This record gives sequence, C-alpha cells and structure tokens, in this order.
Amino acid sequence: MPTINLIQEQRTLIRQREGQIRALALVTVGLGAVAFLAAGYFMFEAARNQVMYLALEDKKRAMKPKLEQLATNQREAGLLKPRLTTLQEAVKTTGKWSNVLNHLSVNMPSGVWLTNVRCSSATSTKPTTITFIGHGTNLELIGEFMARLGLCTDVNQPVLRFTQERMVGRTALLEFEISAEMKGAPEKKKVADKEKA
Repeated sequence: MPTINLIQEQRTLIRQREGQIRALALVTVGLGAVAFLAAGYFMFEAARNQVMYLALEDKKRAMKPKLEQLATNQREAGLLKPRLTTLQEAVKTTGKWSNVLNHLSVNMPSGVWLTNVRCSSATSTKPTTITFIGHGTNLELIGEFMARLGLCTDVNQPVLRFTQERMVGRTALLEFEISAEMKGAPEKKKVADKEKA
C-alpha cells in the first residue's frame, strides 16, 4: 500500500486560508482606517460648520437692532415720499417761474410795460397758461416783446390776444394781452392722472 502524505496538503490549505484571512484582515483594517478618516473628516466639517453657524447667529443678533432701524427708516421714507415728490415738483415749477421772470426782466423792450401777469392752472389736457397784460408805445415794440418772450426756454407759443388804444394820463398807449403756455406741464399731469386711474 502506498503512503500518501496528507499533512503537506493540509498545511498548504492552512497557509492558503491564513493568507486569505490576512488579506481579509488587511482589507478590513484598511476599510476601517478609511472609515475612521472619513468619520474624522465629517466630524471636523460638522464642527467647523457649527462654529460658522454660531458666528453667523451672533452676527444676526448683533445686526438685529440695525435691521429693525433700517425697516423703520424705510417705512418713514415711504411715508415721506409723497411729500418729497411734491417738494421736488414745487422746486422745479419755482425754477420755471424764476426763469420766466428773469427772462422778462432782461428782455423787456423799452417802451413796453407790464401791468398784470395772470396764470391759469394746468389740467390733465392743458398746460399752465400765462397771460401778460400791459401797455406799449407802438405795435412794433409789442411785437418785439412777443418775439423775445418766445425765446424763453420755459414758455411755448406766445399769442397776441388783442391790442387796443387807451389813454393813460394824457398819453395814448396801446394796451395789449399776450398769452403763452408753460412748457412740460401736461405730460406729467397725464401720467399722474393715469396712475390715479
């Protein structure tokens, strides 16, 4: 009967199993190390994010009075906006009237005198109309006054309404009436009327 050496085969099987166990142990240790490192990284990130969150919360608490003041200021600005708009329009209109009166003071021909200046308020379809009433020594000077009035940047379309001879004291003078429109008023009125509608 031949002898079979089973010990060698058993030892080879045991070595193979031990090698597989060692490989599995190394893989398990490697996976454990990777998992440990990943857990450490995520814990570090969570801690860093928590610190950032707390810092932002502190800033938010510190900014809360300023944000409340800002909201209060915005409400007050909203309440004052109509007044500011009205004031800006008044300043603009005052500037136009000042420009017209300055133009008249510089461009009035000698021999022409204004006795009355009237205006009618603007409507949604018509601009403000200015009526100039006065006396002149002749029609040529009244025409010159009307031409100079047409050069004013805030006056549009001066029109001679009438002339009539009048005795002023012992002097015969021509009484005249010239009307003109202020520039720019009707478009704004139309826009305001549309917004109200």
